[in-house]
Amino acid sequence: MGPLCRRLGVMENGHGAGHGSGRVRLKLLGGYEASVDGHPIWFRTRKAFALFTYLALDPRPHRREAISELFWPDGDGADARANLRTALTYARGAIGDRAEAILAANRDTVGVAAGSVDVDVDVLRAARRLIRQPRDLALRQQLERAVTHYRGPFLAELVFPDAPELEDWIEAQRTYWRNVATELLCLLATLQDAAGELGSSLETLERWTEVNRDEEPAWQRLIETHLNRNDHLAARHAWDRYLAAIRELEVAPSEPMTRLYEQVIGQAASRRQVGPSVSRWVHPVVPAFAGV
Repeated sequence: MGPLCRRLGVMENGHGAGHGSGRVRLKLLGGYEASVDGHPIWFRTRKAFALFTYLALDPRPHRREAISELFWPDGDGADARANLRTALTYARGAIGDRAEAILAANRDTVGVAAGSVDVDVDVLRAARRLIRQPRDLALRQQLERAVTHYRGPFLAELVFPDAPELEDWIEAQRTYWRNVATELLCLLATLQDAAGELGSSLETLERWTEVNRDEEPAWQRLIETHLNRNDHLAARHAWDRYLAAIRELEVAPSEPMTRLYEQVIGQAASRRQVGPSVSRWVHPVVPAFAGV
């Protein structure tokens, strides 16, 4: 087993590591890990882990035929159903003693019992629900806790070229949870600003630019905060990193960012042409995402 498989909690060969009686926990942001009672567990294949993840995030009965086609689209139906049975066996072996209480399967459907698995994305989901309600004292604490759970993209480094629709689902999840993290970081920085905690706000803005490097409002607020602190050197460093990020996208700075650059260099009278404005930069909005 290679280093990647060990880090991501998957065994390409071998068996689940131990059995437990506690709750199953999944960490899906910035890689993926599974544990029972705090002890790591291993799945024999990545596809088995992805299957359990899919069922845990949408805990209801799923038709076996639909799951088989999603995960094993090549080949005939009999092979896909056999692969599903094997993956379920691997999942039960990894979970151990609690498998019967968590995994429900019959001839027609397969699923995970609702509320039987703790998932790191649930912390972000709960924080996002909280910001839709009247502000209370728990909001900032919940935001700070939630953003620490976003360690990186959903199921990072996991690819399934033999199952394109499954890859599409994973990519949609990556986009959704990155946008959720962006929204939470934006609000957290705002609350920190309001409390006069510019140091904490800067750390949050820096994290925002790392999570979503093409999010112009994050760069704009970061640079403006440095300028408000009269730290022109830090503002210039942030500007250079912003330029590097948008060069990867092959776009030019927007007009507001061009004006901000003039403040960075302190030469408002010497504006230079940088290309057309970029209208795609907007305040972060999280789209509705079915099945999350």
